Amino acid sequence: MRNVCQDFEAHLIEANGEADHVHLLVRHPPKVALSNLVNSPKGISSRYLRAEFTSRVNRATQHGRF
Repeated sequence: MRNVCQDFEAHLIEANGEADHVHLLVRHPPKVALSNLVNSPKGISSRYLRAEFTSRVNRATQHGRF
């Protein structure tokens, strides 16, 4: 997540969460659209989790969403 934030010239201040979600405290420049900053880590983490837990993810049930 820190690397993704750096790509957007943002600074990851704090990260924590639980088994099914995370919380990120990020300082970002006003030139960065918040929606772009949020969608990028969501997509990257989804791809990472799908690769890591392929045997546990039932794609038919998820309808292509994680």
